[in-house]
Formats: sequence, C-alpha cells, structure tokens
Amino acid sequence: MLNEQILYDFLFACKSIPEELKDENEREKLISYFNTQVCIAEYSNNTVLLQADYVPDHVYYVHKGMVKGYTIDRKNKEKVAFLWLKNSLVADAESFISRSRTNLNLQVTAPGTILISITYRKLISLFEHFPYTRIFLDGLEENNCKHCNIDLLEKCVTGRERLEEMRCMFPKFEQHVPKKLTADFLHITRQRLTQLYSDYR
Repeated sequence: MLNEQILYDFLFACKSIPEELKDENEREKLISYFNTQVCIAEYSNNTVLLQADYVPDHVYYVHKGMVKGYTIDRKNKEKVAFLWLKNSLVADAESFISRSRTNLNLQVTAPGTILISITYRKLISLFEHFPYTRIFLDGLEENNCKHCNIDLLEKCVTGRERLEEMRCMFPKFEQHVPKKLTADFLHITRQRLTQLYSDYR
C-alpha cells in the first residue's frame, strides 16, 4: 500500500494540497481509493513503456530509477527530449490529456526501475470520485516542461552552457545518469561531455 507522501507527490507535486484534504476522513478515503487504482511494478533496463504513433494510456511515477523520452528523426536516429528521474511523473502530457497519438517513445534506462502507474480510465474515475484531484492534469503538464530539453537547447549554445543548465534542472544527476544518456540529452558527443567533465576536475 502506498503511503500518504507518495500519493501527494504523485497527484499534487506541482500544486498545493487541496483544502478538502485538511479533513482526515477525506484523506483516508482518497488514499484508500488511490491504492485500488494504481499499479506498482519493477521494470528491467530498456523496457519500452510507450511507442510513437500510439495514444498514451498510462501516467507513471518514478519511485526508483530513470526513464527517457525520445523521438526518431528522418535519419532513423534517436533524439532524446525528456529525462525523468526519481519522484517525477512520466508521460507525454499533451497526448495523454487530448487522447491523441504521440510522437514520443518512453523507455526505462536503469535496471530495477520501480514505477507507479495509473491508466487514463482509472484516472478519470478518480476525478469523478474526488473532483479536486483534477488539479493533477495541470501538474502533469508543468512536470513535462521541467523534464524536457527544448528550452535548454534553445537558450544554451555551447556544450558547457547546456551542462550547467542540466545541473540546475537535475541536481547531482551525474551520480545516476550514464554519460551516454547525458550526452544524448544535451545533444553533444560523449567525447565532448568527457572533455567537459575533465575541465571541472
């Protein structure tokens, strides 16, 4: 059974806790119902959670591990666009909410990754039983922005600038994120990243 803190991190990470949850009975009802709607599972490295051209049906919460989101360009090369670490929500928010096909692929990038997930149908059921939880959708969209590299690539020209920005986005990420994935997220070569790391020593 998931505890109260995980529920709050999942549903309200980007927002303040709703007034309704000041009532202890209401909190207990929400926690109890939420636990019947979500699934917690461990995934092996490289597990594909979503493929492009499908309508996303799940939102994931990273309890442990890491997930990346990427597109495939015209040369059939992978372009990493999202990186989700511990305590973040994983989804193509726009496609999930609008029920449209995504251009993203989602893939687990760390062995033993533990994800908590909920389907679209069960999320709607949650909203019907607890209307104040609809604020989750706002948080989901905000979460996407925090874990995407679009702004980073637009405002940072050099690899050094991009690395500094990534450190602001994901403090101490070097302890968890492999060099190849870091380089892919920054859209620089592994050789350039190794050089940047050496410059900081």
